[in-house]
Amino acid sequence: MTEENGEKLKEIIVEVFDIEDSLGIRGLEDLEKIEENLHWDSLAIISLIAACESEFEFAMDIEDYEKIKSISTIKSVLSKNNL
Repeated sequence: MTEENGEKLKEIIVEVFDIEDSLGIRGLEDLEKIEENLHWDSLAIISLIAACESEFEFAMDIEDYEKIKSISTIKSVLSKNNL
């Protein structure tokens, strides 16, 4: 994943999970540290998928939808699609 796409993904995650600016999130690594506190419910996952598809202009495979349960899995799916 390029640095630019990593930054885009960070911004998407911050928006979808409504993460406060006061937490000082600078990159995906910071998000992965607080990941256990994020609420990975079905609405958040669908919102994350939709935002990624829109931002990165691609259509995720249906079987990948079920894999999205963490930051590492969304990174993996994006990398699989050369993003």
